[in-house]
Amino acid sequence: MRFLVYLRQNTEDTTDFSCGIVCRWRGGSTLHLARYNGSSHAHGEIRYEPHIHRATAAAIAANKKADSVAEATSRYRDLDGALACLIEDYRLTGIQADDDQPGLFDGT
Repeated sequence: MRFLVYLRQNTEDTTDFSCGIVCRWRGGSTLHLARYNGSSHAHGEIRYEPHIHRATAAAIAANKKADSVAEATSRYRDLDGALACLIEDYRLTGIQADDDQPGLFDGT
């Protein structure tokens, strides 16, 4: 299996971003383990706040998206901060989020 990290940023709305980690098996099946979303949208009772989706056994057993459960967070405000939290939470190595580096989408 492989673990993939992805990043997405809306170039017109700085609060519309997401990064996440996905497990992909050799046969092509995937499981989204977590998504770190920006504040651009409401999610259930979470109103326009950054929020983290995590895969749960209960969601899978209920035949819902594995990462449908979300909780609000104040740990990050932008994509670089979300990536830093993902790296910390999943103890990833070989990747870093560095605010001193040029932004992912600043054209440099």
